[in-house]
Amino acid sequence: MANLKIFNLNNKSNQYLFKNKLSSERKSKSKLIRESLLMFFLSILIFTLILLIPKKEILIQSFLSNIQNVYINIKEFLFYFYQVFLVIFIIFLISTCLLFLVGSLVRLARVFKVKNKRNNYH
Repeated sequence: MANLKIFNLNNKSNQYLFKNKLSSERKSKSKLIRESLLMFFLSILIFTLILLIPKKEILIQSFLSNIQNVYINIKEFLFYFYQVFLVIFIIFLISTCLLFLVGSLVRLARVFKVKNKRNNYH
């Protein structure tokens, strides 16, 4: 155990923490050309997909009203969710109340039950 070396990470100051972590190698010209061609073809593909979208002018013009409708729908959803949760909570409370009521009546019946001489095992 004496020869166990534990590195102290607190010795390095913060200014040298990420020094020499980035690769300083330059990319080759062929790799740069391949990457630029890939980016070019992807941009052309995305642009053609945008052109294929029908009625995009109407969609752009109705954007703000759509956001407003989404906000209204979220408010309605939360209101209905609150009502559904409240009904489930009420049903849970009623069932719990009935369970307690039946349990208390059973215990009272056991306490006040007249013992017969035949049934002494209770």
